[in-house]
Amino acid sequence: MCSRRRHRLHTFSSPKSIWKAIFLLALASLALTACGGVAVNNWPGLSHAGNAVYYAQLQLIKIDATNGTQIWRYPEKPDAKNSFIAAPAVNGQWVIAGNMNNEVIAIDDESGAEVWAFRDEQGKGRFIASPLVVNDTVLIPSTDRYLYSLDAKTGQLLWRFKARDALWAGVASDGKMVYLPGTDHYLYAIDLASGKLAWEMDLGGSMLHAPVLAPDGMLYLSTIVQEMIAVDTAQQKVAWRETIEGKVWNPPLLDDGRLIFGTDKNKVYALDAQSGATLWTVNTNGSIIASPVKLGDGYLFGAENGEVFTLSREGVPGWTRTLKGKIYSSLSLSENLAAVGGMELEHLLVTFDAQGKQDWTYNPPGN
Repeated sequence: MCSRRRHRLHTFSSPKSIWKAIFLLALASLALTACGGVAVNNWPGLSHAGNAVYYAQLQLIKIDATNGTQIWRYPEKPDAKNSFIAAPAVNGQWVIAGNMNNEVIAIDDESGAEVWAFRDEQGKGRFIASPLVVNDTVLIPSTDRYLYSLDAKTGQLLWRFKARDALWAGVASDGKMVYLPGTDHYLYAIDLASGKLAWEMDLGGSMLHAPVLAPDGMLYLSTIVQEMIAVDTAQQKVAWRETIEGKVWNPPLLDDGRLIFGTDKNKVYALDAQSGATLWTVNTNGSIIASPVKLGDGYLFGAENGEVFTLSREGVPGWTRTLKGKIYSSLSLSENLAAVGGMELEHLLVTFDAQGKQDWTYNPPGN
């Protein structure tokens, strides 16, 4: 008899334990698919462009953001061996994502047909971070320690940069430099054109999420030693670092001079982006894994205990709705509509308006 026991990522103290968890998730996917069903057992990656939502898990799925109707899915049948972990990049022509089988794939945004696929035959890792498209360049880190730069039109390798250990998090770029956070504790600044290292900085802990780059060149990211850090990229130095309670698993939200984020220790923070000073904190009933998103006049959060709730800009609680399952991903669709996804949910995606009313939901046709 096949077991339907679910798996989740826990918090870790080393790059090896982080990668071990991802490997176990992959094995769980294979086992559950062998049982004959489509099991949702890893975090969904969500992206939004125009009037479409892009959902990445066992498949890449394009969904109409106005009503939840499926437009296409790739591949047609789920394949756990080639499953997707992170949110895809969308550039208007292609939808680009990396999978667990060491491939980067570009899909035609209109038809859902494969345009190109890249595989580094020398690499032995998996692509578990979201790609970033800068002009005609795709930047995507791999667990094989390399950051890959690909031609967005053809998938041809332009260059690759080797870090000291596995790469978990996505990158940020200002169009000239690429900022790469590593599980090896280092933040790397790499020349976008050549792939050469410009400078590096030991931040004292593994980094799990893509950094947030502000227009003034300030870079915001956290480490698993429970610090939120601001790096002045022009001066190549830490501007401030603030101790927080818990780990941050997804990028913080930078909104009007404030950094808003939740932690896996049931805490929401608002920090002053310039100084790092704590503006307010809110205790929650569950771990916060997903990034917060703007909704109405405040922020929407999803918690691991299934609660979806809002806070005002001043941290005042708004409405709360409870879903059966665990929330690990969130996405802003408009000023007044947001989506959440996760594990063990009745629907793969659930949307709420700014007043807390549930709008459309999504499940694959036939489920």
